Amino acid sequence: MAGKENKNNRKREERSIRKAHQNNRKQKEISSSYLLDDENFAGFSNQLATIGLKLRDISADGNCLFRALGDQIDGHSSRHLYHREQTVRYMVEHRNDFEPFVEDDCTFDNHVRKLRQDGTYAGNDAIVAFARNNNVNVVIHQLNTPMWTITGSDRQNAPQIHIAYHNGDHYSSVRKLTDISDNPTNIKLTTKTENKGKSSKRESRKKQASPGAVSHKMVAHISNVTGCQDLSLIQQLLEDWNSDVDLTIGMVLQFMQADTSDEDSQHSRHSANSNSSKPAQLWDSNGTGARLFGSNNIPSHSRDTSKKKSNIGQPQKRVSNKNRKELARKERKKRSDERKKNTTQQSSPSDSDESGILVKNMDILKV
Repeated sequence: MAGKENKNNRKREERSIRKAHQNNRKQKEISSSYLLDDENFAGFSNQLATIGLKLRDISADGNCLFRALGDQIDGHSSRHLYHREQTVRYMVEHRNDFEPFVEDDCTFDNHVRKLRQDGTYAGNDAIVAFARNNNVNVVIHQLNTPMWTITGSDRQNAPQIHIAYHNGDHYSSVRKLTDISDNPTNIKLTTKTENKGKSSKRESRKKQASPGAVSHKMVAHISNVTGCQDLSLIQQLLEDWNSDVDLTIGMVLQFMQADTSDEDSQHSRHSANSNSSKPAQLWDSNGTGARLFGSNNIPSHSRDTSKKKSNIGQPQKRVSNKNRKELARKERKKRSDERKKNTTQQSSPSDSDESGILVKNMDILKV
């Protein structure tokens, strides 16, 4: 009897010693910094710094995953038990989605029962459940490994939350380099392809902008520059050329030139009689300077003056639809040829769709 009693006492002492060691280890983990003792901390920090991010230390008490997720959503980790309970509840409600991934030596009921307990380590199934339950995309950073994104929402502007996975046994929170607050994070990493898509949308919106109050200013500006008084023509050209002021000015000047040439041909006989009685100016087409040196050598100031006299301040005749359409067709063809030529000259083998604005080679993992 005495021997049996001594054996039981020994077992009780051993259990108490083991429990004391466990409590000491757990308390040490809570009070100490995981990152401070992590030999890979420097390399991981440098990796995140290249994209403007940093690590935030999270206690290694078995609740590190839910603490890190809570820090992202709440700005602090004190509600980790609440997030644990909500995550487990979602898994139970969607049992068919998670039960196939439970290890063979454990039933689903036992798995979720353990996962509900404070201090129980959680894994990928819990991250998936948390992402779907909160309609967020969880981006997981690892040292020397491409990022993984666990998608909880298909919305284009779904929030991103960022956590780091260390050495196969710990999670910490990821924040912007300048973020020292206790507020929820607001990190949005985009790929090069996504950024191109946004730029093209902005450009298309600019091109498709409908004429409004601004177009009236454009019409007045073009009228002042060209001297064209046909405001309806200017308005129509602006609409045809997507409010491109420079192109519209060029088109207006072409229409005016075509119109004035027709008008000049109709009145050439009358103008010839009237001009014959007046002395020719030095740099006119029939002037002494032009005859001696050629029309191509007319001084620029004289050419500018003649152009201004012919275009500015004169009421313009309305251009026929036939002429306008023909000139517009030629101008479109000319611009199309120029674009094709520029595209051919500027293309090079270095152009690619590889991601690389904030994130290089971002791998997307949809679970």
